[in-house]
Amino acid sequence: MRTPDTLPYDLVKEMIEQYRSVQLYSIENAVVNAVSNDAHSAWFSLENLKNFIADIERHAEAAAAESLGIRIYYAAYPAKELWDDAGYEDLEGLLNDADTKKYEKKHTLIMIPTIANEGRHQDFNPLDAIAPLAASPSTRIMAMNHGQLIPPKSSVGEWF
Repeated sequence: MRTPDTLPYDLVKEMIEQYRSVQLYSIENAVVNAVSNDAHSAWFSLENLKNFIADIERHAEAAAAESLGIRIYYAAYPAKELWDDAGYEDLEGLLNDADTKKYEKKHTLIMIPTIANEGRHQDFNPLDAIAPLAASPSTRIMAMNHGQLIPPKSSVGEWF
């Protein structure tokens, strides 16, 4: 049986505090483009994560499982006034909830499948026959976003 990955609690706490006291502080207090009360975490259900991984594996059938991975990009939501414009349809539903309406310009995470190629982990779209990710602006790629951002959602239940 595989031993689960672990980290010491104090190290995790120190690293999270380091992020909040440096990067998050800088973002929230920037002279230009400050983001008030930016998100410091994002929550994803285990079911959604499992489904995303299963989708990658199913659509990348020819690839060996050990060659697949997921890259997690730091990202930020665009200005709210764009969310119901063409090209932003995936964000439009966020306008229907009091908390998600506040996601404008806040941190988020976007997950993109990767595949090993000549020793490098390359972004790729398992829905496309071409392994490296080289998409046009209108191409839909396999990606996961829309975790629950904290804040604006409650931080009750967080340890850090």
